[in-house]
Amino acid sequence: MLTTEAWRQRHRRILEVLWLQAAALGVAALLKGNTLAHSTFEMTLVAFFAATATLSQFNRRASTLLTSVGLLTGCAVLVHLFNGRIEMHFSYFVMVGVVTLYQDWLPLLVSIGYVVLQHGIGGAINPAAVYDHPSAIAHPWQWAAVHGGFILAMSAVGIVSWRMNEAFQIRLSERESRLREAQVVARIGSWQADVTTGAIEWSDEFARLLLLDAEPRHADSIDPVLRHVIADDRPAVEAALRAAVATASPFECDFRVRGHDGELRWLHGRGEVTRRVDGRASASGTVQDVTARKKAEAGLAETLSQLSATLDSTADGILAVSTTGMVTTFNEQFADMFELGDLRAPIQRDALMSIVLPRVKDPEPFLRRLEATVQNPK
Repeated sequence: MLTTEAWRQRHRRILEVLWLQAAALGVAALLKGNTLAHSTFEMTLVAFFAATATLSQFNRRASTLLTSVGLLTGCAVLVHLFNGRIEMHFSYFVMVGVVTLYQDWLPLLVSIGYVVLQHGIGGAINPAAVYDHPSAIAHPWQWAAVHGGFILAMSAVGIVSWRMNEAFQIRLSERESRLREAQVVARIGSWQADVTTGAIEWSDEFARLLLLDAEPRHADSIDPVLRHVIADDRPAVEAALRAAVATASPFECDFRVRGHDGELRWLHGRGEVTRRVDGRASASGTVQDVTARKKAEAGLAETLSQLSATLDSTADGILAVSTTGMVTTFNEQFADMFELGDLRAPIQRDALMSIVLPRVKDPEPFLRRLEATVQNPK
């Protein structure tokens, strides 16, 4: 069963087909030499169903059935106008195919029943208006069953097609649901854009991170998105996007947005621009909330700054060596003691010792203490 929104979209198009069919039948009747009154009557038969179906769209089932019967009535009128020509019967197959687009059993079954009854009853009353060969004229119900059988076979193909489509839609919906859940957990939103037109669309999580309205999830340009980036960071984001478009290369940048609570949040954006063989360019990418990481980095920087200040304020020379033999840091007092000048960590321990040891009066105790510290850092 189609969703309400999908049904509305398809039903609107099918109604347009029904109205066009009514108008075309009126023209065809006139071209066949019928009077204006007769042609108007033929057209009105179909237009009646189009009008009632249009006015009853608040009732999905009723409007669908009226539209389906109207389409097949148009086929019956067409066959009548051409005196039962067998070629005109092909229109039934076309319109039953249109009815199949509703992906609903009831209008399809009604359509099959309509074809059988219309051919049988119409053939019994005025066989020459329904059939154009002697066997069908002599046995209208028999040939009505034949027509119904072929319509049934075609409908079976349509049913298989729509069942496959339903299964595909279910799998697609499940994947989209899992993707939305994953984006919420990871705090990652996705987007894609047509570089040529500037149109952009995004996911629910992207809208949440950028403080965009939940609907619609698209815009004619990126401007509504950029307006949520704080003014200080906006030029850098725009520059990154321009460079990516110009070179058709990946890009990434960090920027800030202000939350509804007034707090600044950091987002990491990345994406890629690709060009198709027809020359059109498209872009896609993600944004991720990295506020926690930025706060952690700021906290670590503050801690390292305080540690550096503490090390430099002591009167002792301090040296830090990793278990791999890399000197990770030393304070200013250590550098002054051994006249290291502009030398800075990190540096290999052996390289540093080649400079330090010649300046140590008794290097053996110094080396033993250093080695013991490296072997047992606790």
